[in-house]
Amino acid sequence: MNRELPTISEIIEMIKNGTASPDGVCRSFLSRAENDALGAFITLTADAALDAASAVGERLSRGENLPLAGVPVAVKDNICTAGVRCTCASKMLENFIPTYSATAWERLRAAGAVLVGKTNLDEFAMGSSGETSFFGAVKNPYGPARVAGGSSSGSAAAVAAGYAAAALGSDTGGSSRLPASFCGLVALKPTYGTVSRFGLVSFAPSLEQICPMTLTVCDAELIYRVIAGRDPKDMTSTDPGPAGGRRTADMKIALWSPPGVTDDVRGALRAAADMLASSGASVTEIDSFFDPAEAAAVYMAISSAEASSTLSRYDGIRFGFSAGSPEKTRGDGFGKGVIDRLLTGAYVLTEDGGSRYRRALSRRAALTAAAEEMTSRYDVILMPVACSAAHRPGEGMGPAEDGYSDVANLSGMPSLAVPVKQNGDGLPVGVGLLAGRFREADLFAAGRAIERARGRFPRPVGEVV
Repeated sequence: MNRELPTISEIIEMIKNGTASPDGVCRSFLSRAENDALGAFITLTADAALDAASAVGERLSRGENLPLAGVPVAVKDNICTAGVRCTCASKMLENFIPTYSATAWERLRAAGAVLVGKTNLDEFAMGSSGETSFFGAVKNPYGPARVAGGSSSGSAAAVAAGYAAAALGSDTGGSSRLPASFCGLVALKPTYGTVSRFGLVSFAPSLEQICPMTLTVCDAELIYRVIAGRDPKDMTSTDPGPAGGRRTADMKIALWSPPGVTDDVRGALRAAADMLASSGASVTEIDSFFDPAEAAAVYMAISSAEASSTLSRYDGIRFGFSAGSPEKTRGDGFGKGVIDRLLTGAYVLTEDGGSRYRRALSRRAALTAAAEEMTSRYDVILMPVACSAAHRPGEGMGPAEDGYSDVANLSGMPSLAVPVKQNGDGLPVGVGLLAGRFREADLFAAGRAIERARGRFPRPVGEVV
C-alpha cells in the first residue's frame, strides 16, 4: 500500500507540538534507510544520527530556536562532512575522511538538521543516470528496473523512498533536477553564488551549485533559506535575492514545449501550464528558445576543460588512492567516464583543441544572452528538465535529449524541477522552471501553484518504502 511520507514542514510541526520527538523521527527514517535496496547510500551514519537527534532534543528543551529541528537529511557524497568519509563514488577517494564540513551542511546542522548518511552518485558527479559509481548503480524507487537519474541519484532515491526527509545534491548541468524529475521530487538549482561551494569537491567550478532536494516546493524553500548567503570561505558566494516574489496571478509565463520531448513530457508541460493558468498566470507558448544539442556540447567542452584542471590534484602523492605513478594512479583510480571526460578536457585546452574551447565560451555567452532576453520578457519559463521519464539502465540519452537543463548552469540562473504527473508505467514526469538571476522567489511561487493544483504527489509503493 502507499505510505504517505512526512514533509519537512510536517516534521517540524509534529516536533513543535510534541506529537513526535527528534529521536523518534530519526528512528523512523533510519528503519527504512537501514534496509536500503536501492543503492542510495554509500555511508549510512545511523549511530551518529541518533546521537545528533538526541542532542537536538536537548537543545530544544533549553529553549533554542531551531528552524529544522530533528529533520533527517542525506548529503551527496561529494559534499564534505567532518569525520565521515567523502568518496565522490570513486576508488580514488574510497577512504578519504575530511576534517571539515561544507558550509551548506554546517548551516543545516546549526539549524537542527540530522545527518543520516552520504548518498551515492555518478563518479565525481560526472553522469546523468547514477550508473557510474564505483559502489554500484542507484535504482529508481518508482521502478527498480529504471535509473534514478544523475549525478545526484542517491540523494533523489533517498528522499523519494523515505530514507531522508531532504537531501543536498549538486548540480553542474542538471545533476539535481534530472534525478528529481525521474524520482518525483522538487530540486532547486540556485542562482550561481547564492549557496557557498566551500566543502563541495569541485568538478566544474564555474557551473556547479549545491542544491536542496525535497518532497515539496515549500520544503525546498525552507532548506534554501537556511543554506543560502555569503560565505567568507567562498569568494564566489553572494547574498540571495529577496524572499518575497510576485503573485502567480501577476506572472507572465512562457511555455516552451520543443519537438524533441516524448508525449509524456509534452503532456506534463501542458498540464503544468493549465495549472499555472488556473492560478491566474498569463501563459504564452513560445516556438523556440535554444538548441539543447548546442547547449549540451557547450556544457561538455567547458565542464571537461575545468574537470581536467580540478582533478589534476589526484596524482597519488598528496592524498587518496595511489598506484605508484600519477599516470597509473589516475588510470586505476578513475572510472572510464571520468577518464573520458578528463581526456576531452585535456584536448580542448591544447593548442589544437583550443579553438573548440574558445568557441564554447563564445556560445556560452550567446546562450546566456538568449536566456537573459527571454527572462526579461517573461517572469518564468516553463520547459523540460529531460526529454523523457526515467529510462532503463544502459539506454542513456543523447546530447539533443539531455541539454535542456544545461542553460541554467551556463547562465548562472536559478531553475526549479517540479513533479507533475506519472505516466502509464507509474514513472514520475517533472517539468522545469527557469527565472532570472536572484529570482528564486518567483520559481517557488510558480512551483507552489503547480503543487496546489496537482495535490499531493503519489509516493512509490512496495517494499522500498
